[in-house]
Amino acid sequence: MNNAVHGYNHWGDGMESYAYNTFFTLDEARDLAQKTLEQCRARSMRTSQELCFSHGTRLQLAGMTATLNYKPNYDPNKLHVTVSGAERLSNLTETQCHYWGHGIDQTMIDDLIAVVSVEQALCQIAQFVDVESMVIALDWATCRNEHLKQTTKDKISLFLTDIGRFPGIRLFRKALSLCRENTDSPQESILRLESVKRGLPELEVNAPIYLPLQNKEVIVDMVYPNDHVILEYDGRYHYDRNRWEGDIEKRNNLSFAGYKTFPATRRTFATTQNLDEYFRIVGSAIAEYRNTGSFSQ
Repeated sequence: MNNAVHGYNHWGDGMESYAYNTFFTLDEARDLAQKTLEQCRARSMRTSQELCFSHGTRLQLAGMTATLNYKPNYDPNKLHVTVSGAERLSNLTETQCHYWGHGIDQTMIDDLIAVVSVEQALCQIAQFVDVESMVIALDWATCRNEHLKQTTKDKISLFLTDIGRFPGIRLFRKALSLCRENTDSPQESILRLESVKRGLPELEVNAPIYLPLQNKEVIVDMVYPNDHVILEYDGRYHYDRNRWEGDIEKRNNLSFAGYKTFPATRRTFATTQNLDEYFRIVGSAIAEYRNTGSFSQ
């Protein structure tokens, strides 16, 4: 058994926090999309040049509120546009222009605003982010929420095949292999990635588990299926009393079915030390189940 199961493999990268792990609600996503749309319209009306919004701006127009860890050569406070030729690069105020040599997959989202496809925008940001951020973006684009889901892994893979090589393609392919479709939040993505870094088993996303007392299946955020350990993220929406009581009932029934649940909160992601402690507890529970086939009360 991997030594990480007995505790954890310390991940010493010096990071103090995880600023890109922003939980989002549907209302927040809609608000961001509307705000970005207004900014794009204002920018388009101040120039005679035809603008095609791309990169992170395109993702924000679709409602992506998760904050990514961009590199210094990408300014997340600016609007980003793509041009079809290097000679068309210009210094528009509050705008960062990019040349994309694989053709522009352009559509109109209203009478004035042109955008690249979500698949192209995802590929475009690959050279400006780290692997974790790329996985978050891919997980978001393929998330479970029908109002937020933009694409599928199959569509992204097909787009990738059609355009060939581009800056950041190696990182993008690695992130796509780590992407899991139908996730619920960036925090779930981070828990999954942190688990892998510590040598823990593969987490199954949105897994059905049978509850014998209620004679029904419930869906859990993430589970180590062979070790009966469940990880769930409690976001702000969990503060609703009905949801809180429902979660307690579900976790009690999961305990009766032989599963142990470990909720993660915003505090879990506040520092590297907090994440280390969380996974030390998770690793100990996995080791206990493998050694005894059950959990102590």
